[in-house]
Amino acid sequence: TRPDARGQGHAVRILRAVVSGLHARGVTQIVLNVDTRNELARSIYRRHGFAEHCPFLEAVATRTSRSI
Repeated sequence: TRPDARGQGHAVRILRAVVSGLHARGVTQIVLNVDTRNELARSIYRRHGFAEHCPFLEAVATRTSRSI
């Protein structure tokens, strides 16, 4: 949610609509990738029944002189 639109319930309404739509289509497991630094999003998901499975941190890959 854009910063100027936060606190108005938009994210929660969108989350509920997406989850409801997926459940209506028979989806029983929903997995989210949320940057560990995004505490606001993580708190919304926790309040709506999502649980952390493993940490995820988005980063930029850099080229090194070493071959992988």
